[in-house]
Amino acid sequence: MPAGPLTDHAVHEISLPEIRLYPGNARRGDIEKIAKSLRTNGQYRPIIVRRETSEILAGNHTYQAAQLLGWDTILVTYLDGLTDAQARKIVLVDNKTNDAAGYDDHALAQLLAELEGDHTGTGFEEDEIAGLLATLDPEPAVTGPWLERCTLPIFPSPGSTRRSTWSSSPATGVRTTRTTHHGLSLP
Repeated sequence: MPAGPLTDHAVHEISLPEIRLYPGNARRGDIEKIAKSLRTNGQYRPIIVRRETSEILAGNHTYQAAQLLGWDTILVTYLDGLTDAQARKIVLVDNKTNDAAGYDDHALAQLLAELEGDHTGTGFEEDEIAGLLATLDPEPAVTGPWLERCTLPIFPSPGSTRRSTWSSSPATGVRTTRTTHHGLSLP
């Protein structure tokens, strides 16, 4: 195992009052959005707690959302043997690496479309989804005289009825029409 804090790798269900927020955590989260996810999806990963101080190193906002929902217990994984500096670094890197993440917009649109309109608990609002779909390039990258006319599914899923007709044009190459499925305008 790589060098670092000791952990028992077990997930423990503990009473909320047994742990506390990390003092001075600089990150601000959307507690309401996290609470909505917890209501819909449950707690699908434990929060990370420094055993010696009972301070939450990762998951402060999940803890606050659980409090908001009136939960009595929460799932945690403990880290042991940390210095204060190591604990601070874990808090900082957990927050900072989320900032550095991004999305593959086409893959994101596909995942959202496969939910067939039920986006509850995803963290995405309908206006965000509409904005995402509006930014996707509706022009396929495929061109050539060999493509006369074909129908291909957009974001296919089992039983999907979403279709877009692609046709070739001597002046512009291939174009695609927009379709609507379950209230979403798809590129």
